[in-house]
Amino acid sequence: AQGCAAVRDTNLKGISAVAAPVRDYTGRVCAVLTALGATGGFHPSIDGAIARAVRDEATAISALLGFVG
Repeated sequence: AQGCAAVRDTNLKGISAVAAPVRDYTGRVCAVLTALGATGGFHPSIDGAIARAVRDEATAISALLGFVG
């Protein structure tokens, strides 16, 4: 899936994350929405439920900022 990135035990052992960009009305990335969790109870797959939720929320925030895309 496009529009997000995921890490598992990359920067900190035991911590995983999924992130998606938030865009402003010009299409520039102005923020990043990230979900973090303990690797044992957090599934960071970019096709998983957490990634879908992060992407959906980032898309909704971007729309509020005027991004159409």
